Amino acid sequence: MLVPDGPCPAPLAGTSVEAVKVWIPEVMTGWRQHKAYDGRTALSVEALEWWARQTYPYGTDEFKQLRESLLQVIGGAT
Repeated sequence: MLVPDGPCPAPLAGTSVEAVKVWIPEVMTGWRQHKAYDGRTALSVEALEWWARQTYPYGTDEFKQLRESLLQVIGGAT
C-alpha cells in the first residue's frame, strides 16, 4: 500500500458529487506524474481522502460530506 506524500496534485473545489467528479481525474493526472507511480499502482478511496484532508480536516462535517461524495462516485460501503 502506498500513502500519498506531499501536497495534493489537484485543488479540491468542494464536497459535492459534481466537484468530486472533476477532482478525481485531475488527481489521477497528477498522480501519474508522481515519483511513486510505476504504472501498476492505483489510488484508493483512502488515498483520495488523505489528500482531501489538506482542504477539509478529518472529522469535520465537510470531510464527512466529501467522503460520502467519494463513495457515491467511486462506490463502496457507507
